[in-house]
Amino acid sequence: MLRIHRGVIQGVCGEGVTNCGAELLFPADVKSPFADVVAGHQPVRGLPPQDGVGARILGMLGRENVQEIAVLPIAIQGRMVGLLYADNGAEALADASFAALEAVCTRLAKAYERLILARKRDSFGASAFCAE
Repeated sequence: MLRIHRGVIQGVCGEGVTNCGAELLFPADVKSPFADVVAGHQPVRGLPPQDGVGARILGMLGRENVQEIAVLPIAIQGRMVGLLYADNGAEALADASFAALEAVCTRLAKAYERLILARKRDSFGASAFCAE
């Protein structure tokens, strides 16, 4: 999972996950499959890059020897907030798996949106309470 904030893509890790990308931090506009997704708001699925920033990113993730990669967008109201990277190691991604990942990204975007709205609602309620 990668987050996008102020034009920078940053790796996000779960506890106990090795090679998850916590040290990743790179501009969202430098040519790579990740930048292609940010610019086009569409998923990218295909051969892994063999050079450039994309190849270095896969190396940092320990994923340089995979057959196929997928990078999927997580967008809220047209604004890119995250990316989901996936591969299936030495095997290609199955079409059903790719479709499931697209559904996951759609659900993640909706969950982010609910969290943001709840935070705004709570913030507004707290400020209204303090004004009284």
